[in-house]
Amino acid sequence: MKRMPLFRLIPNFVAAIVVTIAAGLVTAAQEQRPIRRFSVPALVTTAVFAPDGATITLWDPGGWSSWDAASGNRKGREPVIGKGCERTSALPRSTDGRVVAAQCKDRIFFFDAATGRALGERQATEKQTAAMYTASADASVIAIVRAGTTNSVSVGGIAPGPTADFQVDGEIEQLSLSSSGHRLTIGTIKGVEVRELPGGKVLRTLAGRASHALTVDGRLVAIASDRGAQIVDLDSGERVAQTEGRMSSLRFSPDAKRLIGWTNQQVIAWDTATGAPQLVLKSDEFVDAAVSPDGTRLVTVSLDRRGDGTTSVVAVWKLP
Repeated sequence: MKRMPLFRLIPNFVAAIVVTIAAGLVTAAQEQRPIRRFSVPALVTTAVFAPDGATITLWDPGGWSSWDAASGNRKGREPVIGKGCERTSALPRSTDGRVVAAQCKDRIFFFDAATGRALGERQATEKQTAAMYTASADASVIAIVRAGTTNSVSVGGIAPGPTADFQVDGEIEQLSLSSSGHRLTIGTIKGVEVRELPGGKVLRTLAGRASHALTVDGRLVAIASDRGAQIVDLDSGERVAQTEGRMSSLRFSPDAKRLIGWTNQQVIAWDTATGAPQLVLKSDEFVDAAVSPDGTRLVTVSLDRRGDGTTSVVAVWKLP
């Protein structure tokens, strides 16, 4: 058999590589096209999937709205508080996105972010407005850093009763609670402090940035670093995985199998077990991100400041 000269094989080989790379780029581009995209004429701060995964609940300073995840059609709209409240201050959402709150005069109201259901209310004064807070899944345990304080966190419940105040070595920048309320993580410039509740015993102090995420069961914590995030098993203290890609915000999926991180210009979904990236999204002014209960979809919120007002762009993505 007559062999083809090497100089003739090289162009064919290069062409095959180019075709393969091009096909890969097309596939990647297709994977990063959202399943659904729609605009909301409001400054959306929180987006979560309802427990059935069919509905997306969006929160803005005026209240919450529910949207069909498949079609992008709005299903309903409710104000945060009834007409009896003339002045409402929207408080930051809990860091895991499960609970949102608003203050009306001397009361703080808590709501389930996925359904809009009222969880209860807590007496407060204007000086007790939460600079940040977190809550257990049913809001039976609330951890609050009051406005004006920097290193003191108050842990209690919605119902009247005693509270415990913890002093932390460093200015508090983030709080997270497990769904049962038995484990509290506190992020400062020195790292993340892990406490057991209700006693407040310090279990571990982990180096890294203040930005972190805690799984629903309180077993894993992801801590932001200069390079990405380290995922640590809190029972053993061992590192489970390391992710690449600098992030300012982190959140685990409900089943803890994925870690979502975002800055204002990028969202990355990682596999929790390996730290491997599964989806990378680029945009401007990302605000929030959350994974569906079954772990198959990701919802993101970004801002569109073109025109006279600010519009929020909500997109639903398929996860591998």
